Order: sequence, then structure tokens, then C-alpha cells
Amino acid sequence: MKDAKPLSKSSGYRRRLTTIVIADICGYSTLSEQNEAAAIRLADTLHIVFERVTQRHNGRVFKRIADGYLAEFPSAHSGMQAALEYCKNVSERNNLSPNSINAAVRVGIHVGDVVDRDDGDILGHGVNIAARLQEQARPGTILASSNIMNLLGPEFKHRGEKRSNLSLKNISENMTAFQIDPKETKGLHYHLIPEIFKTPKFLYALLFVVMVSGFLAIQNKAYSSLIHKKIDVILQQSFSKTNNGTLSNISEAYIRSVLESLHNSSIPSHQTSFALLEAGNIEQAILQLELSLKDIEFNSKYYIDTLHQIATLSYTHDSAKAVGYYETILEMRPDDEAAMFLLIKAYHIRLEKQKAYKLSEKVLSLGIGSPFQKARLQIDMAFNHILNLDFKAAIKKLENAESDVIAVHNQRLLNEWRIVYGYSLARDGDLDRGESLLLISARELKKLGTDTNLPRAYNALGMISEARAENSKNDQRAYLEDALKYYQKQYNSGLEIDKKRELVEALYAMGEVYLKLGQNEASRQKFIESLKTARSNNYTNSEVRSRIGLAQIANINQDKEAVCQQVNNIVDIYKTRETVPMNEKMLNTLENFACGFDRNDLQ
Repeated sequence: MKDAKPLSKSSGYRRRLTTIVIADICGYSTLSEQNEAAAIRLADTLHIVFERVTQRHNGRVFKRIADGYLAEFPSAHSGMQAALEYCKNVSERNNLSPNSINAAVRVGIHVGDVVDRDDGDILGHGVNIAARLQEQARPGTILASSNIMNLLGPEFKHRGEKRSNLSLKNISENMTAFQIDPKETKGLHYHLIPEIFKTPKFLYALLFVVMVSGFLAIQNKAYSSLIHKKIDVILQQSFSKTNNGTLSNISEAYIRSVLESLHNSSIPSHQTSFALLEAGNIEQAILQLELSLKDIEFNSKYYIDTLHQIATLSYTHDSAKAVGYYETILEMRPDDEAAMFLLIKAYHIRLEKQKAYKLSEKVLSLGIGSPFQKARLQIDMAFNHILNLDFKAAIKKLENAESDVIAVHNQRLLNEWRIVYGYSLARDGDLDRGESLLLISARELKKLGTDTNLPRAYNALGMISEARAENSKNDQRAYLEDALKYYQKQYNSGLEIDKKRELVEALYAMGEVYLKLGQNEASRQKFIESLKTARSNNYTNSEVRSRIGLAQIANINQDKEAVCQQVNNIVDIYKTRETVPMNEKMLNTLENFACGFDRNDLQ
């Protein structure tokens, strides 16, 4: 681990004390030489474990350097508990299967003076000492500075092995540290009780849910209809159940089975978690299940079931956590079909399209899943090609999937296939065939009842009308007005199913059409509405597009200050938030505004 670089006087920073925990994998370079792909998978897996443990103890991962993970914590106690739990989890992971690479980690922990950088990084003497302690820790152990041990106080009974007069690289003073072996800390609690559990408000809530749990435990089969109603409420509250009774992006049968297993579990914490879900407290329900893992036999059926429950509850609430848990399940149970399909969908939510595509290929090659799931995967894979602007590959994938889609006998799936296929044909230049398929789907979906596919169909039809306008000299305005009508239909159907993303896209599309019609003020109003909706729903990519539209209007009005303000806002978004790269057209547009924009700033 390299020392922190000196700070320039001009850089923005502030000094403070914090607890630093640094971990890395022993012998990672050797592992990488032997099997680079396996070593990378190992580093990624342990990084997920480190992040999860850090979050559980109110910490923050502020840097990853290959196989090294750096985090800060609000107290010495939370940092030590996280370090102990991380080492324990790594040790447990080594028992997974003969094919897993056994990992040993070293951890250093220190409380010291640090410097905050504007980009979220932390530098300074405190970080350097923690890094040097980590380097001198023995494999599988934690090396804690005397500062940490003093702050932990007498309640921390396991002092470990005292190591005096340690000489640390590039550190002038000798240190006293304590070598702690997590395997010998059996008397310690690896999971602290969060502060929320200590408040009177939560104790009353806990008393309530325990009473509800006790009541649920004595229910028999005569109450099954009541249980189904309870699950219906939970689905509506926490899993985005739509007006036509379907769940977005996830199998309702699978979620029902998970919720039923929670309700019927003999484990008190699981029953409590179900009661918390009923009360709409999904965060506390997830935390309750995570805390229960320490009391369940590792790698047992109950352990895997609990991982599924946590991942499922996290699916729409915290997709990054869901990905981590599903990946952990597959590492422990490589043939877990439910985890494979749900991980693919979680990857899509996280916009990790290439990971979703590769796992989809693996699933299809294994021949697992129902005919519906196989057809669904192929449509999603085609959509991945569309995102990469490879419309010919999308068309080929959809044509290969046609027989599977028809064999399923599901009208909604068939119409979705038509919409994606029609859109791909149109983008590849076959406007007539594309439009025909889209019009058929729009008519049928209106009969079946609006779902997410109907606004998609209207959006694609609007795009086709815009393309026809570009190819026509005499009827250009008429085609653009047709496009406006389709985008308004997209907006209306999006309102009907309360799909905010459809509203954002429709508003933005109308803004672009008004711009082409020369109605600049109407265009500006649509871009503003699109921007507001995107910001309120955290749709970062849509916000960027709306800001580019507003910059174009300001440029037409020769308001240079307003143009450059939007450009600066866009650069700030890419520096501070997670978003997808801009395409070449967007980058060229920003450069043409002559506001000193450099596309390298977005790297």
C-alpha cells in the first residue's frame, strides 16, 4: 500500500480524527500469476463482503486498490467489530467448496488524524499507519494500534498478543500494536446492536412485532387466505406491484414463496422480519435477517434460504446489496436456478448489462428454466444489443427467439417481443415493417390493459415518425406532429401505470420535437418538466439529456452564461454520481458549446 501523496495548498480538504480499517489478500500476486481470472473473482467477492460488513457497522468504504480495501468508521468499537466480522466471514468462505481459492487476509486498524478530499478520498498520517499495520499483520489476523485498544477500553477483553517497538515503513516513530486472532475471540459479539434498537421507540415497536409474531405462530391452515392477503399488502408496499396485478422485473411466485417461508419459519427473527414487512419497515426487516445469519449453521439450508430472503427483500430496495447476496449464493450453490435468474435481473437494474448478458448465455447453454424464462432472457439479450446500437445482432437474436416466444402462449410476452423487434427493424432502416409490428402491439395491449410495454410502443412509433420527417421534404411538419401525438400517448399511458421513467422520456422527446418545429419556448418547458421529474426520481442519465436540451435552447437564445452553467452541471454529475457514458453525439454537442468542455474530464 503506497503512502498518501502530499496535498497541495490549493486542494480542498479538512482535517479530522477517524477510525481507519485496511484489509488485503495475502499472496494475491502469486494467486494472480497462477490463475488471474480466479484471483480477480476472489478479490471482487471479498470486496463485496468487505462493503457489506462495513455498511452493517455504519462505516464507509472510501477506496479500493486491487486486492486492498480501505474503510473508515465512526468509532474504534464499530471499526473493530467490522474487522472481526470480515475476518470471520472470509474464514467461513474458505469452507465453501474444493474449487474455491482459500483466502487469508491481513487487517490493520488505527485511529488517527486524516484529511478529507473533495472527491471522497481520505489521506493523511492516520491512513498511512493503518496501511503499515496491515502489512505487518500475520495472515488471518488483525493488527490494532495502541490508540484503538485504549479507546476500546476494558470491556474489550481479548487484548491479543502485544507487539512493542514495531518499526513501520516510512513512519518515524516506533509503534506498539496488538495482534488479534479472530478465531480466538469466541466470547465477542460480531454483530453490534444498532443504536436504533436501543431507543424507546424501537423497543415499543419490537414489543409490538414480537406480539404479532407470537400470534402468527399459532395460526393454522384455516388462516391461509389471511396470509395471502398479508403477502398481497407487502407486495404492493415493497415490490412495485402495478395496476394490472403484475410485479415489475421479478417473478411474483418466487417472491410469494420467499415471503411464505419467512412467515412459516420457526426462527423468531424471521417471524419478526415478516411482521416488520407488514408494517412497511423493509430496511429493519432486512437488517433483522442479516443479524440472524450469525446464529444459523453456515452453508446449511436455512443459511441459504436466509440469503435468498435478504437478497429478495433488497431487490427493489438496494440492488447493489441484492447483487452481492445472489453472487454469494451462487458461489455456495453454483446450480441455484432462482439465484441465477434473479441475479440477471439485478444486473439489469444496476445497468451492468455485460454481466447480465454473460450470465444469460450461461443459463441458456445449461438449458435450465421454464420456456417463459428462456424466451424472456433472449428478449433481454436482444435489448442489450440495442443499447450497444447493434441492431442487426438484436434482430438476429429476436428472430431466433420467435419460436420460443410463440410456444409460451403468453400474449403480453408476444407483444413485448413484437415491440422490441419492431423497434430494432426501424432503427436498422426498415420503418414499414417496424411500424406495422408496433401498431399491432399497441392495439392489442390497449385491449389487454396497459402495462409497461404500451408506452414503449408509443415511444418507438414516435421515433419512426421523426425518422420519416427526416426523410421527407414536403410532409416533414406533419410527421413531426404525428411524433408529438405518439409521445403524448406515451406520457398518458405512463401516467396510467405510474411509470415515472416513461414520463421523463416522453417529456424529453416532446422537447426535442418542439425544437425541430422551431417552437423554442414550448421545447424549453418540456425540457424543464423532464429535468424536474428526472431529478425527483434520481434518473441521472435522463437529467443529463434534459440539461443538454436546455443548453441547446440557451445557445439559440445566445445566453452563453446559461449554456455554460448547464455544461458545468453535467460535468459535476459525471464526477459525483453513477451514470452511463455519453455517446459520441452528446459529447460533440457539449464540445460545440465552446464552454471549455473537455471529454477527458468525464473519464
